[in-house]
Order: sequence, then structure tokens, then C-alpha cells
Amino acid sequence: YGFNCGSTLTVKGSAAHVAGLAAATSTISATVAGLVSAILGFLIEGTICIHRINNGILAGLVSITAGCSVITPECSFVVGLIGGFVYYGSSMLIEKLRIDDVVDASPVHLFCGAWGTL
Repeated sequence: YGFNCGSTLTVKGSAAHVAGLAAATSTISATVAGLVSAILGFLIEGTICIHRINNGILAGLVSITAGCSVITPECSFVVGLIGGFVYYGSSMLIEKLRIDDVVDASPVHLFCGAWGTL
């Protein structure tokens, strides 16, 4: 979690603002993506799966990493929202295609990373 704000390497002067913004946007995006994953899991599968929530949180973090220091907190909500949908949809796609990805690394890192970079 500290990767995004820790990448500033200092919290002096204007870098403190950058580190704070990175921490805030990362927190918001991760929270929203985790909630989206939980809600989609409940609506589609009828259950709340801890692994989907955890991977949703990771998906939000991966989605926001590319722009965490330049995106506003309001926009990080949208990034996390879409990241949650991207994670859940790509996870279901990988499962439907019968591709073995036990820990959902591809949906989290490949698909959400691509979304976050866009």
C-alpha cells in the first residue's frame, strides 16, 4: 500500500503534498474497487467472497498506481469504480475460458494495470 506514496522518497516541501495525494487517491480507489467486487459477487454469485474483495482492493491499487500523484480524489473514485468492474469481468472471463489462474493475478495485474495506464 505504501508503494505509491513511498515512491516520492521524501515528505519535505512540495513532495509532502504529492505523497499525501498519492496516499489519498490510492485509499479511495482501493476501497471503491473492493466494494464493487463485493457487491458484484453478491449480486451475480449470491455470496460475498473474501478473495474477490481482497483482489478487488488490489485491483483498485493497481488501477490507480500510474496516475496516483496527479489524479484528483474525485477521479480516483471513478478509477476504482471502473477498476472493480474490470477486475470482476476479467476474472469471470478467465474462469469461463478455463484458464488456470488460481490467485487471479492476470485480472488484477494485467487487465487492471492496462486500465490504469489508459
